[in-house]
Amino acid sequence: MYPLKLGYIPVVNRSQKDIKENKKIAHALKAEEEFFKTHPSYRSLAARCGTPYLARTLNKTLINHIREKLPGLRRKIEELTAETQQKYLSFGGGVGEEFKSKSPTLLRLLTQYAVSFVDSVDGNSGDVSLQEL
Repeated sequence: MYPLKLGYIPVVNRSQKDIKENKKIAHALKAEEEFFKTHPSYRSLAARCGTPYLARTLNKTLINHIREKLPGLRRKIEELTAETQQKYLSFGGGVGEEFKSKSPTLLRLLTQYAVSFVDSVDGNSGDVSLQEL
């Protein structure tokens, strides 16, 4: 056996015969539960066996992972939002009620981006990094 970080959870899957005979999943789960409760090797472990226990365990693992990673993702999104906002403002964009129509702002941003891009391609931009493509 290979040691697993989270351990083993035995399950009984439906066989191909059960699938062909359209055995209901509810019936298969009931048969799985009965198997673990009556089998001499699994009787004492029946509460920690089966598909429902596996599903609960995986759900807990997923929720814990999300709780662990979410603050970092939130920070990263906030950083990227602030960075994007700064870039937007550097192109002369404004934020607020004074821009009722977004078309002129979008046209100005695209024009400035195109000019900036052409300057970079022509080598006239002072912002060209030699470390990036």
